[in-house]
Amino acid sequence: CDARVSIIMFSSSNKLHEFISPNTTTKEIIDLYQTVSDVDVWSAHYERMQETKRKLLETNRNLRTQIKQRLGECLDELDIQ
Repeated sequence: CDARVSIIMFSSSNKLHEFISPNTTTKEIIDLYQTVSDVDVWSAHYERMQETKRKLLETNRNLRTQIKQRLGECLDELDIQ
C-alpha cells in the first residue's frame, strides 16, 4: 500500500504524539492536503504573523522615539502641558 499517513494527537496535558509514514514529513502531508482539498492552511497563520510583526514594529518605533526624546533628540514631537 502506498498510502501516506500522518496522525497528530495532543493529550489532555498538551503532550504531543505523532506518527508519520516513513519517508515523508508532516509538512509534505499538510501541503498535499492543501493541494487536494483546495484549502490554504498557511494563510491564516501568515496573516496573524504579519499583524504581530506590524504591532511589534510600531512598538519598537515608539520606544526608539521615547529614548531619543530622553536623550534630548526629537523634542519637537513632544506635547507641552
